[in-house]
Amino acid sequence: MSEKIQIPPEITIRPAQTGDGEFLKPILETWIRNSETGDVIEDEVQSVVSSVEESANGNHERQYFIAEEAGGRVLGMVGIREPDALMAEYTQSDNPTEIINAFVDSNSRGRGIGSKLFDHIESVASAQGRSEVILNSGPRYKNTAHGFYNGRYGQPTAVINDHYGTGVHAPVWRKEL
Repeated sequence: MSEKIQIPPEITIRPAQTGDGEFLKPILETWIRNSETGDVIEDEVQSVVSSVEESANGNHERQYFIAEEAGGRVLGMVGIREPDALMAEYTQSDNPTEIINAFVDSNSRGRGIGSKLFDHIESVASAQGRSEVILNSGPRYKNTAHGFYNGRYGQPTAVINDHYGTGVHAPVWRKEL
């Protein structure tokens, strides 16, 4: 008797739509937490939700993309924007974009969702004529996202000292497109 192999439902990547914030909030609340107390950082969660909703409603300062499986269940997100002044110091090309707010549902990790999101965002950036992607990540994601970024982009190319507070440094990764 052969074992049944469960194939995960198809995962699609699409632009953010109005109302996605409601579905993203539980994902964000899993990850956006005070590293010392474990408490959800509500104002930061709300800031990301608001940015996604603004993007969906036509504010193009940031672009967000959503991963969902067949049936419409939201599994993750990622965004891009013009690098801010600090991040621009770490770029090495004339037309970079900054990857921001990358999150995947904690129960869906290991299914290739992050890779699909990043493949898509790099494709979008390239189609927009961008020459590189750059991102940073705080230490609260050291045991999760940093491994993904190292696997995708290699070791960080720089570290922003005190970026998230005194003694709280942020590694920087980049990739030419």
